[in-house]
Amino acid sequence: MKRHALLWFSLVFCGIAFKPYVYCGPCSGIGDCVATDSTSATCDATTKQCTCNAGFEPIRTGCGVKLTKPTVNIEGERGPYLFTGTTGNLSCSTTPGAVSYNWYQGDAKVGSSQTLTISAAGAYTCQAISDTTSLNSDVSDPVNVAVIGGGTSDTAYQGTLSLGFTPSGSSIFTGNYVTLFCMGVPMGYTGSVIIRTAAGGGLTNSDKSSLSVEFPISVRFSGIYCTLETTNKVTFANSPNNNSLPIPNNAIVLSSATLSAKDSNGDIATATTYNVGAVGPTLTCTTDPVPEFLDSSKPIQYEFKDGSTSKNISTSNTYTVDTSKASSGSYLCTATYNGISKTSATLSIDVSTNYLSDPVLTKVSTPNLTIGSTLVLSCGATKGDSTTSYIWEINDTKIAGQVDWKIQLYNFTEADIGVYKCRAVKNRYTTDISSFHATKIKSLYTMS
Repeated sequence: MKRHALLWFSLVFCGIAFKPYVYCGPCSGIGDCVATDSTSATCDATTKQCTCNAGFEPIRTGCGVKLTKPTVNIEGERGPYLFTGTTGNLSCSTTPGAVSYNWYQGDAKVGSSQTLTISAAGAYTCQAISDTTSLNSDVSDPVNVAVIGGGTSDTAYQGTLSLGFTPSGSSIFTGNYVTLFCMGVPMGYTGSVIIRTAAGGGLTNSDKSSLSVEFPISVRFSGIYCTLETTNKVTFANSPNNNSLPIPNNAIVLSSATLSAKDSNGDIATATTYNVGAVGPTLTCTTDPVPEFLDSSKPIQYEFKDGSTSKNISTSNTYTVDTSKASSGSYLCTATYNGISKTSATLSIDVSTNYLSDPVLTKVSTPNLTIGSTLVLSCGATKGDSTTSYIWEINDTKIAGQVDWKIQLYNFTEADIGVYKCRAVKNRYTTDISSFHATKIKSLYTMS
């Protein structure tokens, strides 16, 4: 009975009886802590916690990565102003891993989703919430929203309008289309967006939701700007002239070709080496001008080469590298338009059988695991290089913030019993899962 009572005290004291993976001070003295990327070998005598390295916070399995400080974004590139009687939308942007969010208007909590609809002035901040409290992000910097309109006389808009355009490029084939849009428009504005040239010609936007306008390029403009119509007693100044729109430079040849690589999820590839069997990078041949600014009746032809060996010739500007076998390649692309060709610089891509091995999850702590003892698990016999991180699970639930090679659970409790899994991750490539089963054992209630 005494040992049962001691166990229950330990579970309640650490908070584990209510939530299995809350942090509990794991160490008791010298030699208890295992030095890893996130955890030092030092046990703090006061807190009874293994000291975390810079950038990490204590969690039940050692130390984990805290969610980054989020940024509050205003939907649609609008300005921090809101017309009276209308609504606007804010979003909270941070690193992946948040399970919910806290929104604040001043000191008052006003929301818990990633986006927030607002209808009043105030200083708005957000915080990203992890399923482990110590990994919650810091609170974002505030976005100060002011309510405008509804006065008895006209007042000038205090925000700043600016003009953007897509697609981008250095020259445009005369007669093609470009999309212009006005940025900094106040939230709740539903009037017309007016695009004008310095010469005075103008077009009124009919699409009030996208705040953009398309028109054929056929004459030279000395400057382009946007403005808004007076609404609800608010007047708007013109945006500064945008003289960077490169028209009507009639493109008849390509200026350049550039080769880039993206991973399978669409992010810019940072790796030059990939594992055999992994999804290879997609190479993209980008031209200046871009195809949208050229004569559509004359498509660009692209050729991808590995050294002098042609890999693909078509009107598609993408090619996925074959990773079915080990190879070492030096890729380039040639784009041909109107009989003139431009060739990119080379890009090295290696496919290796020794890129990242499937780890074997092993127990490296005391041979006999008992309640109150130490469990240290290692994801592989050796640690990967600095670009390798790790994903850990217990009972098919991801351990939030845990990216270390080793995890450590001191004062092992009944709530820690389960199936542990890990995978190694390197530049978007993820290994197979390795498992370790911490089962109930005969000396379950032994305190050591």
